[in-house]
Amino acid sequence: MILDGLKKNLFKFYIWIGQNRSNLISEASVGFENSKTIGILYNSMHHKIPCFVVDFENDIKNMGKVVSSLCYTNKVDISSDTSSISYGDFNILGDVKNKIFAEFINHNFDYLYHLDLESNILVDYILTKSKAKCRVGSFQANRIGFYEIMINLKQDTNNNRRNDSIKLIAEQMLHFTKML
Repeated sequence: MILDGLKKNLFKFYIWIGQNRSNLISEASVGFENSKTIGILYNSMHHKIPCFVVDFENDIKNMGKVVSSLCYTNKVDISSDTSSISYGDFNILGDVKNKIFAEFINHNFDYLYHLDLESNILVDYILTKSKAKCRVGSFQANRIGFYEIMINLKQDTNNNRRNDSIKLIAEQMLHFTKML
């Protein structure tokens, strides 16, 4: 318990340090047409890939882009798939123990899409540590330092329609970034 609290406080510290990097990164961004690598970060509570994520990934692949995706969960040590992460994938100092995850964070994606309506400390850590040139996410007033592009739509957080709202946000993210 004490170690978990210390780990979360260290995450918050790393996030605080990394929040103001967006001004430096945005100058290195490329237009979508010239982009080559795309990262997708999404949440799955049951380690089941939502259909809209598969569709989103396939749409981007069909445009000739190389796509890598990573699932995150709030559960500790439930990650059995190498393409998913949880708090258990970090040591007490915030160092990444999962090799696939470390490669994802250090990859120089042209665009990194965060497909979710909400965030948490794990996602904040990923976004601040990511080497992506342009991070794209849904609008949240207190999260401006985490993204270069934010999409604001009326969101329905009702659990039955949550995936529909995320799907709509994902479609708008792709629509607007294709204009760049």
